[in-house]
Amino acid sequence: MPGHATTSFESSQHCLQVYVTPLGASRLFSAPASAIANQVVDLTDVIPDFDEGFRDRVWSAGRWDRRFALLDEALLGLAARSHEPDPMVAWMWRQIHTSHGSTRIADLVSETGMSHRHVTTRFSHVIGTTPKVAAAVVRFERAAAALHHHDSIADVAVRYGYADQSHLTREVVRFSGDTPAQLRAARRPTAHTALGAEPPP
Repeated sequence: MPGHATTSFESSQHCLQVYVTPLGASRLFSAPASAIANQVVDLTDVIPDFDEGFRDRVWSAGRWDRRFALLDEALLGLAARSHEPDPMVAWMWRQIHTSHGSTRIADLVSETGMSHRHVTTRFSHVIGTTPKVAAAVVRFERAAAALHHHDSIADVAVRYGYADQSHLTREVVRFSGDTPAQLRAARRPTAHTALGAEPPP
């Protein structure tokens, strides 16, 4: 089952950090998500173009705006040369994402007219996990963003469809390694908090 990963380093670092959606990853990465899920991989394993030569050009740019411009150009070029992801998977992911992880997976599978096993296999190949787990991750991300904005733990549990506060706590520990209170205090950046984004209603 997917969970959290803890990384650490001993000195300061300067980096470009990019959050990629599952559908974006399917267009940019050379390997399917099913082949690299639940692993930490080197960047060149999934984007061969981002080799040492590219990294040297980014570092030599000297200014952060130029570095981001180089990265944007490279990512847009990769996306332009890529293929669209599996339409069924793209549709299902968007339903999960726009519902903030609250949609019933059985209903989505029923709408496809395909078997649950077939849908899960295709979805996992592109996204790297099952639809049910993907929905749990999306819901956790929204809940974590709300916790960062100091909403009460009980209110967050109700708003994002958890059975109760204990259910929320189990899911937060599962995906972050921290309790809701610890996650709030740590204020680690996520795709929804790094840029100061407000949590969805």
